[in-house]
Amino acid sequence: MVFADAAASGPEPFALALVNPIPPRSINTHALSPGDCLRVYRQVVGVTEPKCYVLGIRGYAFDLGADLSVAAAANLEAALAYLLDWLPKVLQPPGVE
Repeated sequence: MVFADAAASGPEPFALALVNPIPPRSINTHALSPGDCLRVYRQVVGVTEPKCYVLGIRGYAFDLGADLSVAAAANLEAALAYLLDWLPKVLQPPGVE
């Protein structure tokens, strides 16, 4: 599983990082981080969560109504190309070459 998110800072064009469940804490909003989602998955389903990643795609303009910038569009294309190459490798069943 991959969570994709626009990133206001960080490496260009994108960064991929493993997500770990975060310790229980009070949730007082409807927004959950990827780590919160994994912890809730474990609590609700009762099994260890699947390996998950967050893909932060570098963006530049976050004002309400702002169009996707040319640079952010290029970062999105680079991230998509990476995912299309990477996903079949990580989804391949063990022992299959």
